Amino acid sequence: MKKRQYKVKSNKDFLIFGFVFFFLCIWAIKDAWFPSDTVLKKHPREIVSAFEMGGQLAKIHVAEGDFVKEGSVMAELSSTQLETELTEMKAAYSKERKSVQVLEVAIKNAVQNGATKNSIADMRNRKLIAEEKMAEFHESVNSLNDTQGKMRLIAEKSGTVLDVYLGERIQIAAGESIIKIHPQDNFYVFNKSLAIFSFLACIFFFVFHFFVY
Repeated sequence: MKKRQYKVKSNKDFLIFGFVFFFLCIWAIKDAWFPSDTVLKKHPREIVSAFEMGGQLAKIHVAEGDFVKEGSVMAELSSTQLETELTEMKAAYSKERKSVQVLEVAIKNAVQNGATKNSIADMRNRKLIAEEKMAEFHESVNSLNDTQGKMRLIAEKSGTVLDVYLGERIQIAAGESIIKIHPQDNFYVFNKSLAIFSFLACIFFFVFHFFVY
């Protein structure tokens, strides 16, 4: 009686999987250890924060080793003079707005009571001037608010403070480095893990293809 013979066909699936994990490993190694400029822009290893404008450092709210959340205020420039200007502009805006409201009522009453055309025209002209001033003050208030926002150094991303370059009451220039952060980003950890896993998987499938089957 003949013994039944079994033939095992060479399975190319292991070879295909081996190459898939090989290229995946190369891709992961590149992103984890040799990232391109595009990757670094999206996933920076470090973020150095600076003010858009110069001034005196009034407060620094973080220290080396601190964890900061995205959007939190890390440092502030002295804004005493700006706050004074802002208060004055808001007061001037409120004054002109009140004048416009008073003149609107006065014009309405003048028309109803049959006041002269010259008198009504004069009030309308004064109202127009007050509205123009009000618009100017409103624009100034918005501009000062924008400037005030630039006097706060905001964390771009959550992360750990690596270094604080300067102390309080120091005069700084626009763009001068103030704080360095290591952002909380799992991108590089993930790619390093993926590279190791892919390498082991590719070795596994190549061994099975060339030595087992």
